[in-house]
Amino acid sequence: MSDLHAWQADLFLLEKWQDDSSLSTDSQREHIFSEFVALGIRGRKVAEESGYDPAEDENPWTSFYSDYHMQLVMNRIHIVDKTTLASKGRDAGKVPVVFVDECGRPIRYSRLELEEAADIVNLENFMLIEHGSWANAQVGESYEWGAPLGPPYGENGGDTSE
Repeated sequence: MSDLHAWQADLFLLEKWQDDSSLSTDSQREHIFSEFVALGIRGRKVAEESGYDPAEDENPWTSFYSDYHMQLVMNRIHIVDKTTLASKGRDAGKVPVVFVDECGRPIRYSRLELEEAADIVNLENFMLIEHGSWANAQVGESYEWGAPLGPPYGENGGDTSE
């Protein structure tokens, strides 16, 4: 038996799908996908309405996009590198944990103590949404504020021009 692999957007679609919907199949699919995209846009609106400015505000902007980022996670990788094997240094013995998207780009990453990394190795990603490995993680370069895949997200497919 082979492993089942499903994209987060597909799972979201299946969760929201209504067989008895009055919408056509294509219209319903488009509507549900727009809800999926809105997960990220909703976080932006909350931030903007509260006067949030990532350059000036002390609250981490990543908290507004936590759910959206988690929907994009396709895999989590635990890495043993030179720093993990080192006996001295600030991060010596810590295991990098990297949450990646469908193209292998890091969405979030952090270094955990070996015991903590071992404790979460068999947990599903969605179970870690409030865990420090996710909540306190650094955001990957592609998903940083102002980066190609990062906020602020435009209402029209990423177009932020007025």
